Amino acid sequence: MDFRIAQQDMLFALRVAGAPAEDQALLCDLLPPVARLAETELGPLDPVGDRIGAAFADGTVTMPPGFVAFYRQWVEGGWNLVDVPERWGGLGLPLSVAAPLMETWTSACMAFGLAPVLTQGAMEVLLYPWR
Repeated sequence: MDFRIAQQDMLFALRVAGAPAEDQALLCDLLPPVARLAETELGPLDPVGDRIGAAFADGTVTMPPGFVAFYRQWVEGGWNLVDVPERWGGLGLPLSVAAPLMETWTSACMAFGLAPVLTQGAMEVLLYPWR
């Protein structure tokens, strides 16, 4: 069975949650290319990440086959910067848009999706240290 991102469900959830119309329109534009990348490039890496995983030996981390190449493609596409503030070189997209995009990566391949979540967490600490 082929993996597919539930794009219409994500858009529906955003509408029901009362997200601003511009956020809905932005997600509507961004979701198809993100879903296509997640379905065709990242999804096939999911079993590789589960079966092989990352390994740490002699001070070096070795990623599963295909992960480094996909990560480079992901960064080159700017997908690592969607919720990063513009003053830090990011796109500064609202959480209502960034969260569904992150969901596509995590849904396609949890082993890959966990790394960006760690970066998001570190960014949150820097942005909101008082929380």
